[in-house]
Amino acid sequence: MSFTFFGKLIKAGALQFRNKLSSPFSQLGISWFQEKKLKHQGYNVPGQITLKGIPVKYQHPPELIHSLREIFISDIYKLSLDNNQPVILDCGANIGLSILSIKLQYPDAEIIAFEPDTSNFALLNENTRSFNKVTLVNKAVWDIDGFVEFEMGGTQGSAVGNSSKTNATEKIGAVRLRNYLNREIDFLKIDIEGAEYKVLTDCSDQLGNVKNLFLEYHGKFEELKRLNEILEILVSSGFYYYIKEADPVYATPFAIDKRRHFDLQLNIFAFKTIPS
Repeated sequence: MSFTFFGKLIKAGALQFRNKLSSPFSQLGISWFQEKKLKHQGYNVPGQITLKGIPVKYQHPPELIHSLREIFISDIYKLSLDNNQPVILDCGANIGLSILSIKLQYPDAEIIAFEPDTSNFALLNENTRSFNKVTLVNKAVWDIDGFVEFEMGGTQGSAVGNSSKTNATEKIGAVRLRNYLNREIDFLKIDIEGAEYKVLTDCSDQLGNVKNLFLEYHGKFEELKRLNEILEILVSSGFYYYIKEADPVYATPFAIDKRRHFDLQLNIFAFKTIPS
């Protein structure tokens, strides 16, 4: 066995070790050690990081890592718009990472963001202070203007009418999304934890004003008719669509874990013009 072989072996081992210590989050200024610390800290450990020179406060490190991976590593909100001053509706803005992503792409974008959870909204307000042309609405997106029951969990899973053993529901203000669709909307993002079917069916006849739409669909297998209806609404409104799994819920779909809250979590990307 030659020294050349051992040299290659050592070189390969060093490269593998370096790759293990590298992190896709480094492009955001987060080291491998910071990533692992955030990932394993657990919930309710508030802190602050700096992303692209912008301070971002958070409450739940695991949720932060999940969102950073989805929004900045996978780039799910990467846009190609023909308008340098687009009008954007962000339904379910959480702590504002989606707004940060969009503002980095289109600094002059006009964004109206909706976030009903008071804890999330407080962080959203802090994290978007440096941006202009951003309007924050501390209400739920719904099919009426009025009030709805809402589980105030302070997490990404806070939802309308989603009572649980850990978080009781309370009445909060709600706004009807269709009232915001009376003009041209360059990008509509809907991530509202299961309320998307009710909201979309209410404003289906107004989607002609929307150029691009992102929808995170949550549903149970016995509710697949709703997913079919949503896709029919998109097609009848002139959209093409592409679907990706939002989260690998089931590694083995034929052996399903019944404990999961949602049976399906899908990211639906809808656009009026087929990308060239």
